[in-house]
Amino acid sequence: MQEILQIVFDLGEKRQETLKVYRDADPTQLAQEFVHQHNLKNEAIPMIEETIWHHLKQITINKTQQQENIFDRLHKEAHIKQQRKQIQFANQQLSQRGNIPSPVLKYNPGNVLYQKGIQHKEQLERLQEQRKMEQSQIEYPFKPFISERSQLLAKRPHKQSMPDYLMQMGKDICKHKEQMRTSRYQIETQECSFRPNINQISQKMLMDKSRNSQSNIYDRLYHEGMQSKVKRMSNMENTESQSQSQLLNQQSSRKHSKTEIPFLERMQISVFEQRKKKEAIQPQQEYDQSTGQKLYHPQICRPPMSRNADHLPIGEYLYQMRTIKEDKFHFLIEQDKQDQQNQRARSLDKSNQIYEIKKKKFLQEIFYLLDSDGDGVISAQRIEISSINAEVLQLLTPLLCEMEQINAQLNQQQFYEAANRLISTLPIVDRDKLLKGLSNKKKINQEEYSFQPQLNQNSMRIVSTRQNHSASNHKHQIQQKDEMSECTFKPKLYTPLKIYEFMLNQ
Repeated sequence: MQEILQIVFDLGEKRQETLKVYRDADPTQLAQEFVHQHNLKNEAIPMIEETIWHHLKQITINKTQQQENIFDRLHKEAHIKQQRKQIQFANQQLSQRGNIPSPVLKYNPGNVLYQKGIQHKEQLERLQEQRKMEQSQIEYPFKPFISERSQLLAKRPHKQSMPDYLMQMGKDICKHKEQMRTSRYQIETQECSFRPNINQISQKMLMDKSRNSQSNIYDRLYHEGMQSKVKRMSNMENTESQSQSQLLNQQSSRKHSKTEIPFLERMQISVFEQRKKKEAIQPQQEYDQSTGQKLYHPQICRPPMSRNADHLPIGEYLYQMRTIKEDKFHFLIEQDKQDQQNQRARSLDKSNQIYEIKKKKFLQEIFYLLDSDGDGVISAQRIEISSINAEVLQLLTPLLCEMEQINAQLNQQQFYEAANRLISTLPIVDRDKLLKGLSNKKKINQEEYSFQPQLNQNSMRIVSTRQNHSASNHKHQIQQKDEMSECTFKPKLYTPLKIYEFMLNQ
């Protein structure tokens, strides 16, 4: 096959590929093969096909240009240039859409820095959102707990109502219980060979129990309630009739007795009846006279302690009660902290007093050491510093230098006030060094100790008895192992089935 044309395509990233066009070849087929060979998008096929046709037309035009007139040739060249511009514009649009041949762009550092800035900004925004999420998780640690029973209720079908679903679930649980009972009974009966004989009386008792259990429980309870109600009504009627008859008898007896009983006895009876009425009207005694404790009076028909007065839904009411308990708990914690702070403040007053006394004693000792002649006055000329520790002397250096510059003489009170002002400017570590400076106790190495512990006879006796006891236990265990190794019979212990385990899990 004769080669007519070679077209060079720029695929980007410094890649250039050539397409060879032969005589009598199909441009569409060549474009498809070129796209599949170099893993390009299918959108580039029509563009490659147009470029092939364009170059083929240009070859034919160049051949005919030699024979045509100059004016016609110029007109055709202008038309061809216009077509080239249109093709270049189409190529640019296709290069923006997909991975198609496009001119190689030069390196632009400004564009690269701009892209990096955008990426950095997006990363900062992402980190800020992540921190906000973490803070929200820290601020709101409460997560509601959903029980397994609530999950089962949530999984019910939407078409089925809640009472029907609960009834169905109860039936399923009862069926499961019966299946487990029957399976357990079958397992036990398979192992047991003994079957007891039941006499006729026991059979009758079992039949009566089964009839009573099979009858409707609600009907039986209703009949029992009606019977108890009828008995109560009859008892009330009997008591009313008896009370009316007693009243009539009393009235009749009083009519007859008024004339028969003397006047003094009637007065005593009326006084006794009035006293009884007063005792009944008086309030009940609240405190025991012997012990002084409050007597117990049960409250009948009392309302609940915490009533849902606002008639809120049960979920909101429980959540509100939870928040009230949390507020009460936080209030108690704050009150406890306040009490502890008050106790600390009291203890600080005492500790400050102890510290002031110790500081005063320490400064008095230093003054006595500095006073060389013992006249109660120190100055730069009459002072003794050889008996004072180096650390204490270093901390008191500003005071001594100032006393030397001013050429002042200080008594005990003036020295105490000046040293107190100096100590107030020192940090806590230097204050501690200053107060502990006079205690020149040398540390004794551990090697100098000659003490060696000695065991008591009673302790030695206890140790020997425990060692003998452990040795005897070891021998006993070895004997048991030897005896068990000789035995061939090994009984199998019965492991009961966990029938009601699924109810506990629920």
